[in-house]
Amino acid sequence: MALLDNQEQQMLRAAGIMFLTPRNEALFLLRGGGSDYPNKWAWPGGRLEGDETPEQTAVRETIEEIGACPTGDRFLLDRHVFMSEGAAPAQIEFSTFVQYVDAPFIPALNYEHRAWQWAKLSAPPDGLHPGAQRVVDIANMSDLEVARAMRNGELISPQRVGNMTLFAMRVTGTGLAYRAGIEEYAWRDPAIYLNQDFLEHCQGLPVILDHPPTAMLNTDEYRERNIGSVFIPYLNGDEVWAIVRIHDAEAAREIEKGQFSTSPCVFFDPSKPVGERKPIGDGHEVLIEGRPFILDHLAVTTTSAGVWDKGQGLEGIKVGEPAREPLLPAVEAPVSTVGPAIDARIDATLASVRLSALRSRARGHVRADDGWTPEFERSMDLRPYYEQGQRAALNETLAEIEERIPFNSPIQEDASMPIESGSSQKTISRNIATEINAGKPPKQAAAIAYSKARSDIDARLDSICARARRR
Repeated sequence: MALLDNQEQQMLRAAGIMFLTPRNEALFLLRGGGSDYPNKWAWPGGRLEGDETPEQTAVRETIEEIGACPTGDRFLLDRHVFMSEGAAPAQIEFSTFVQYVDAPFIPALNYEHRAWQWAKLSAPPDGLHPGAQRVVDIANMSDLEVARAMRNGELISPQRVGNMTLFAMRVTGTGLAYRAGIEEYAWRDPAIYLNQDFLEHCQGLPVILDHPPTAMLNTDEYRERNIGSVFIPYLNGDEVWAIVRIHDAEAAREIEKGQFSTSPCVFFDPSKPVGERKPIGDGHEVLIEGRPFILDHLAVTTTSAGVWDKGQGLEGIKVGEPAREPLLPAVEAPVSTVGPAIDARIDATLASVRLSALRSRARGHVRADDGWTPEFERSMDLRPYYEQGQRAALNETLAEIEERIPFNSPIQEDASMPIESGSSQKTISRNIATEINAGKPPKQAAAIAYSKARSDIDARLDSICARARRR
């Protein structure tokens, strides 16, 4: 759910526990008349107090509301934001934990609830609290639906589904990185990696624990190290990420602790040079990598950070947070919401691959005794690569916008207005409506409007690149 634009609105935090049996039965409690959402079914939970963690709050509230908190395997399923009801509505971030129990038990209710029942998640009681309804909906999703929701930023990582755990993991970064083991700077061209071809290259990629000594997997190493595979790859800024399936339960529990990262194993065509090497002074070189030939595996690194963490800590696996910023709202959302969202996504895409971002990150990888020399600065003329990366990332963003906004029905807003230039959703909506009123089918009208939007965005990009070349 989208957050409020009102920055003065105070965010409250709360947490609760859904108890679940092997038969997929959950404990539901009927809220009393003195609470928000009265006479709605939910589970025990409440607001954080002091410096409590969400899990500590969920356990405390459970003990207060049903008399005890059974032991069992407990994990975070969902964290989302909603508005409470009542005379003074508040913005609440709610964390829902799932805890498995062997069988249904009888709760000892306090004054906050009027009744209880155990019900299957496939047939819950009528009149659910919105947060409970959300969790029930998640529980009834297929693995593909959960993975797509994670990719879209609607669910946190990880998610347990059946016999697997789904994580959001980085496959590779792009731009400049420093390989400390061989003291080498490398440039991974965004234009080569931030596209549909490379996403298809990632499909089914084995996920293993640590790189094997042989670098490339063989049969024995695969049997020893494999813990899962890439499920749905996607672009996230100037990086390639994926929702991965982890079937090894013990490995999943260790990854959930948030102490690991990732590292891809990429091989280049052995019949060709790996790439072009550019001297950068002080005995250093930058390897401008070529096109990948074999993508062998994605390693979960258990002993060190990955190269594409770029010195920023363990950043390759999302634990307890969304896989990405939420995608664009659906077309039925108000234009006032959709327009700024599209503009923000376009601006963020451009910003993620600007030359200044490369240089600021690269500076952090030069050893302190080397410093950032003028020769190194002059050698970092990578603007052509950045322009390619900007266009690749921007095209992917535009494709995502078009995919997320269906045009199977006319949009009737300011239909009398003439066709305009511009890329905001308000302008696009007006242009679509104008074309529909002129007799064009909805999809053809959308294509015309988006063609004009692409022209406007290309002009913006040309302007940015021109300014970069003048610097």
